Amino acid sequence: MNDRRELQQRTGFLLIVLIFVFGLGTAGYMVIEGWSAFDSFYMTAITLTTVGFGEVRTLSDGGRIFTVVLLAIGIGGVAYSFSIITQYLFSVSFSRMTREQRMAREIEHLRDHYIICGFGRVGQNAAEILREAPRDVVVIDNDTTAIELLREHKLHLYYLQGDATDDDVLLQAGLTRARGLLVCTGDDANNLFVVISARALQPDLLIISRSSMPQNEAKMRRAGANKVISPYSIGGQRMANFALRPDLSEMLEVVTTNSGLELWLEDITVGPGSQVAGKTLREVEVRGKTGVTVVVLNRRGQNVMAPGADSRLEVGDHLVVIGTREQVANLERMVNGER
Repeated sequence: MNDRRELQQRTGFLLIVLIFVFGLGTAGYMVIEGWSAFDSFYMTAITLTTVGFGEVRTLSDGGRIFTVVLLAIGIGGVAYSFSIITQYLFSVSFSRMTREQRMAREIEHLRDHYIICGFGRVGQNAAEILREAPRDVVVIDNDTTAIELLREHKLHLYYLQGDATDDDVLLQAGLTRARGLLVCTGDDANNLFVVISARALQPDLLIISRSSMPQNEAKMRRAGANKVISPYSIGGQRMANFALRPDLSEMLEVVTTNSGLELWLEDITVGPGSQVAGKTLREVEVRGKTGVTVVVLNRRGQNVMAPGADSRLEVGDHLVVIGTREQVANLERMVNGER
């Protein structure tokens, strides 16, 4: 938007120069030669455009001198204005190309990031929440307006302009190194193709897809989506829950979203080489050292609600914990072996 506004300002400057020069020429011929406004304007036009037509009428010496001055002012001013616009367009194009190349190099070094396909309202909301987590995010969108919005977005978002159904574009976004893929476009057919492509390229990837039509959810799952979300269905459920259980829904809103309070619900994975693998929750002292509460222990798809202190942790376990952002970060450092 800023680039477009600046281009409009520079184009406006060129128009002002043209209007000034034409006005000056018309007024000059009217005063010096005593011609009519139309004849004076026409003489100014053929003079500035250098088309080589003959003079409207025979010019006096003063009129010829004025014509030379008008040519110098007109051609010089217009040429200068065009040079400013050309220089600006070149600089914008070059800086944009440089920025895109630098971003492509940065994306090549990303690990465990999230890819969002589609930067509409759903994609924007998902990107903001992921960045606040904080997580690295790469957005793919083929719409020029969305790309312009991404360039001006306050959050630090990586982005690629391209078709997410194209395998090469997904690979450029680092699909094989990503932690998860969020397919957020409003077209179920496109979402389905993206899910199929992504699952073929990365069998173990977490894929969450949007589905606008309920009858397409089963197709998304068969195509390889781990989870299918219908924004309209979820919106209706939340509204009904607030109506039926306002206090409980308010508490869940605090826990599961960033509402300004410090309470977070997070999923932490025990990876290979983790210093907590093989130890019980009592030995790790999760509560005492970090302050978080372990709500669920997920092992190979099986959930253990409110696991006891004697529960032993294994590589691949998922801990669903609740705590402040700082407490959750402390547990992540402990699980990952960081000091």
